[in-house]
Amino acid sequence: MNQQIADEKCLLRDRMKMVSAFLMMAAFLGAFIWFVVFLVDRKNTVVSSESVGNLQDATFHRGVVSDSTAVRTDKGTFLVGGIFQAMTGQPIEIRTMKNEDRRLCDATTNVCKLLLN
Repeated sequence: MNQQIADEKCLLRDRMKMVSAFLMMAAFLGAFIWFVVFLVDRKNTVVSSESVGNLQDATFHRGVVSDSTAVRTDKGTFLVGGIFQAMTGQPIEIRTMKNEDRRLCDATTNVCKLLLN
């Protein structure tokens, strides 16, 4: 009888350890998902936007480390990372994101590239 009680206590203890481990894993996973959503939200939330004119032309520059495009509007020239494609005459704007990144965007198609200058 005492052996049976000891075995049941041991089983109960093992089950409690498994439940505790499961709850810890669930809490960690929940925190991780919240953190990822927080980062994505900061990256994609626009805080402000400012019109910088209409596109006149864009010149692509292939670099050794990275590529860039010089985008010229009727209000100035802006350097962005990668390839920036838009139709001549399209309205262009600078959008400031929640994480303080600044992006140059085609206001019509919402295609944006990170502003380098």
